[in-house]
Amino acid sequence: MAPSTAADLAFARKFYEEFLGFDVVQTSPISLLIKLGGNHTIAVVYSKQVGEMNLLNHNGIDVPPPRRRSTRHIASSSRQAEKWKLTKISKPYLQHGTYSFYFWDADSNCWEILTNPDGGYAWLFEKGDLEGKGTSRSQLQAARNRQLKD
Repeated sequence: MAPSTAADLAFARKFYEEFLGFDVVQTSPISLLIKLGGNHTIAVVYSKQVGEMNLLNHNGIDVPPPRRRSTRHIASSSRQAEKWKLTKISKPYLQHGTYSFYFWDADSNCWEILTNPDGGYAWLFEKGDLEGKGTSRSQLQAARNRQLKD
């Protein structure tokens, strides 16, 4: 995974800590390391010229089901878009077995906020290798049903 970039590390740190709730450490004068709850970390590196992160290379943040929690996150994102310089806030929708939405931060890093069952996408490993274009319709439906339960 490519690191996220930031033109203003101080602003980026406030965004990660205050808006997204990440733990943040400054690892050098030009870099941060961020994490949220687990051991997975993302490097954030200073760059004078930040480029837009491609949707396919996005960062993902799991929130617990049900959908209304994700809906609250999107409402919060919309209300705070100007303060945190958020753009392209998508409407939430169901895809690949999860309910999610996307936005780009002030440095054009793409973020997906998604509801996942406990363990994230780890349930797919229990299924083993899959044929075709990914999970079957019945597997996605089962995952979706688990997420939509209140």
